[in-house]
Amino acid sequence: EYADPERIAGELARHKEVESIDILAGDWELIVKVRAKDQDEYYEFLKKVISREKGIENTSSIISLKQIKTEFVTL
Repeated sequence: EYADPERIAGELARHKEVESIDILAGDWELIVKVRAKDQDEYYEFLKKVISREKGIENTSSIISLKQIKTEFVTL
């Protein structure tokens, strides 16, 4: 069954922890940037939101240890 990435992105975007979502081409369909105060809060988000979202079969987490620069560019 095909999981509609735009539908899933829309559902995830409703949560305050979600900072950004991009639809991708390649091995992954979505990249979701989640901001959490600590590991426990992130774990709860994975458990209560991500794992319950229909159409998400697999996840891979990358943890940012320190943000050096963030900039939003408008085109």
